[in-house]
Amino acid sequence: MNKSNRFIIKNFLLFLFLFSIICSANTQTFQVEKVIDGDTLILNNNETVRLSGIDAPELGQPGYELSKWFLQYLTEDEIVYMEKDFPDKDDYGRSLRYLFLKKNDKMVNELMLDYGLADFRYLMPDAKYYYRLKAAVTRAEENSLGLWAFPIFPPGKIDVNNYSESLINFEEAPDYINQIISIEGVITDTYDSGKVCFLNFQKKPPRTIQLAIFSENYHLFPKNPSLYFLNKKIKVAGLIQQYKNILQIIIKSPQQITLVDTIKNN
Repeated sequence: MNKSNRFIIKNFLLFLFLFSIICSANTQTFQVEKVIDGDTLILNNNETVRLSGIDAPELGQPGYELSKWFLQYLTEDEIVYMEKDFPDKDDYGRSLRYLFLKKNDKMVNELMLDYGLADFRYLMPDAKYYYRLKAAVTRAEENSLGLWAFPIFPPGKIDVNNYSESLINFEEAPDYINQIISIEGVITDTYDSGKVCFLNFQKKPPRTIQLAIFSENYHLFPKNPSLYFLNKKIKVAGLIQQYKNILQIIIKSPQQITLVDTIKNN
């Protein structure tokens, strides 16, 4: 080997060595100090982290204890590292992160979805791991894993035409919590926060129900759904859930909701 080749190889190896040091320095590791629920935790640097792309039951909701326990099981005494995407933080100031186990590089966000202990949400299609996490929740739902074996997470696919026999008036919704029901009524009030579009059959409780379309699914629906559905009579099918003091149906696909006039003309 001539002197020129030895020089090139020597400098290349030096580059690899320095590159590995830089990468190691930029990958900070942490331990989990406390688990709040199935999608939120506090690290040993006092940073509160919200796991990107997933949504687990909150305190008081079915599945809360199991989801929280599983996140504790995954992360207890483990060294973890993080990746961030856009946005950096949520509306509550929590860091939005993909969390990885140092021992095997597995993503905790994905594991929560793989085992059916969280739902997929709040991640736009251009996000780094959108399709990977979307695939994980699809597998879990199709195989009824974890909490998907119970009426806890809104199904990803519901066709309103398959629920015509369960049709009720929106005022009857409080009698059907945690059931998949078809509802007919006029949307008289809407609001789009930019992250969620809310469709309401009337402005105030008690006997009403709110439909929610999250921004990651806007591209599936007519442009400006808050305007499109306003003052329209619709038929919608979905899982009725209690969210704080509000009854809610999360709309994940266009097949869940349609205009009544459209149905009559078919």
